[in-house]
Amino acid sequence: MIRCIIFDFDSTLSSPFYLADRSVWTITDKPEVIETLNDEERIRNFGGRERLAALDSFLQQLSKSNEIFIVSIGFKKAILSLLESVGLAKYFDQKNIFGQECIELQHVDFVKATLITNTIISSSGYLSNQVLFIDDSASHIDVARRSSTCVTFQVKNNGLSFDEMNRILQLCSSK
Repeated sequence: MIRCIIFDFDSTLSSPFYLADRSVWTITDKPEVIETLNDEERIRNFGGRERLAALDSFLQQLSKSNEIFIVSIGFKKAILSLLESVGLAKYFDQKNIFGQECIELQHVDFVKATLITNTIISSSGYLSNQVLFIDDSASHIDVARRSSTCVTFQVKNNGLSFDEMNRILQLCSSK
């Protein structure tokens, strides 16, 4: 049974978009861009109001019986800024968010599977089959699969779809 869920951020929880007037994507490895987003752009970065409401419900359900983490190549400061501005920060303990400025991620050369094993699993006592890692990056998912780090789920497009959220809820509720 899944007890711990680890999300990537950009294109997994969020749905970055291109700001044509600034010629830049709204991804969290660009904190200077994230800080300039207005309220509507922040909502759009989560796929709009309907998807944001679905994410809120999804995270609420998952947080009832799971510890939730974010492991991202984006900056923790930018991730927190976005989560706080749309009301999703309440689902994440700040110590459970790892971004590229975090020493733990730097020490493992930004290999998420290694951070999951060395930091999250080793300190929590979770078994690998109790941990679910969700990411849009095939390379991050592949490393976790090949090393049998944990259960994996690859996001197919730009951010978790409604169907993917439902499939994850089913996966987490199965015994």
